[in-house]
Amino acid sequence: MSKFTETYPDCEFVQQVVAQIPWGHNIVLMDKIANPEERKWYIEKSAQNGWSRNVLVHQIESGLYQRQVLHFWGISII
Repeated sequence: MSKFTETYPDCEFVQQVVAQIPWGHNIVLMDKIANPEERKWYIEKSAQNGWSRNVLVHQIESGLYQRQVLHFWGISII
């Protein structure tokens, strides 16, 4: 629980976005994603698309954020 409060110190953000997905999804995101913007993007996409935890893990490991968001803005990750 302390990792959760360290990861999401903004209470308003937690109630609005993080509460939209199951607890297991939040654990995956805290363990796998360090960038707060990327984590928020995955939270929103997971809620919008109804991803299971396995689908969320697959999307993270396949680099969906890098392919969709960073490519859209022309940002290189190399």
